[in-house]
Amino acid sequence: TLYALINANIEINTTDEDQYTPLHIAAKTGNFEAAKALIEKDSRLINTVDRYHWYPIHIAVASGKCDIISLLLDKGADVDAKGRYNDDDPSITPSVTVLQFAAKGGHIECVRTLVMKGADINHQDHYGRTALHGAAKDGNYEIAKFLVENGANASLKTNNGNTALDLAAKSSEKNEELIQYLTSHSRNPIHHAVRIKNTEMLNALIAANIEVNTTDEDQWTPLHIAAKNGNLEAAEVLIEKDFRLINTTDINHWYPIHQAAFNGKCDIVSLLLGKGADVNVKARYVDDEPLVSPSVTALQWAAEKGHIRCLRILVRKGADINHQDHYGNTALHKAVKFGNYKVAKFLVENGTNTSLKTNNGNTALDLAAKSDEKNNEFIRYLANNSKNPVHCAVRINSTQILNALIAANVNVYTKNKNQYTPLHIAAKTGNFQAAEVLIEKDSRLINTTD
Repeated sequence: TLYALINANIEINTTDEDQYTPLHIAAKTGNFEAAKALIEKDSRLINTVDRYHWYPIHIAVASGKCDIISLLLDKGADVDAKGRYNDDDPSITPSVTVLQFAAKGGHIECVRTLVMKGADINHQDHYGRTALHGAAKDGNYEIAKFLVENGANASLKTNNGNTALDLAAKSSEKNEELIQYLTSHSRNPIHHAVRIKNTEMLNALIAANIEVNTTDEDQWTPLHIAAKNGNLEAAEVLIEKDFRLINTTDINHWYPIHQAAFNGKCDIVSLLLGKGADVNVKARYVDDEPLVSPSVTALQWAAEKGHIRCLRILVRKGADINHQDHYGNTALHKAVKFGNYKVAKFLVENGTNTSLKTNNGNTALDLAAKSDEKNNEFIRYLANNSKNPVHCAVRINSTQILNALIAANVNVYTKNKNQYTPLHIAAKTGNFQAAEVLIEKDSRLINTTD
């Protein structure tokens, strides 16, 4: 019937509601003779696309029709033709290759055919996924192994930062043989074992004398990863193997203890300190120039992130509570700036100097008063715990706090280190309302000198 229609010059380039041409259907159903006849009649059918921008070769691959794939390639089909995923927005540029569909579909013979014909084995789609990612996610050991043996890069990451090994480890179709294989073929196998929290694999790698002191592209050691993820068991194993890991630094001069404190992994903080980590060791901010001297402590990271349990551990172990980074910030400044008032109170109760100023001249009270989300109760708390609370209230232009302090009979006649009274500050800053309140309280302030 098909030959009769072709001989009768019936149009064969028409499409149905899914924009399938007859060649798409032949590819899907594996109708080799029909595909051959259609191509012979009009080879342009090879390069037609359906509603998802799938070429006939994509359809053949998705259906596992390897003989059709070979036919299409022999007749000039592009081995790296790109389609979209079914749930992609139509505006997205097609980026999924035939090989990726074959790998994800589990069609090993099709994968072999495509690789033999020169398919780009490391092509990444718009999600950053390769054919190896697809095979790994579905737990397909045979295809993943074939791809690696033929040049697939096991270290490539998706846009979400996942390697093929990460996807294999997270997969609901977890295949331990595949996980072990990918680990052994990864650039940093111990990093991966730690990341996926597989202590059995970690011990096996160590027993095989795999180096534990290696670093990844960010200069992270496996202990940095264990510290970030809170993998206590791995951290213990790594330190037992080589305690020098405690003092390794990454690209931003972060030690493992910085990662642990920043991410609130208090048990790791305790472990590292118990094994000899320096409680006051310094890191850089991520946006610091490499030439800037490291100046940020683990205590400051814990304060910024609000990890009060880690903070207690660090203070108990002797952290310098008044250390200032190269911007002049103390842990208290960081806690106040990020609204971590419980942390700030703990720091004040444990001896923080509330009078210390940043390079911009701000005390912690100044930062609290300038915050977009003012906490008046906390501002009063800091004022009451400052050396010159009335001066502070005037400086931050808080008449409410000033009145509360006066009502509490706080002395308004005190002077700061420059021998300024609160009225001097009101006069300097133009705080008319505060000046009125102060003069009302004690008119002698008018005649004070600095």
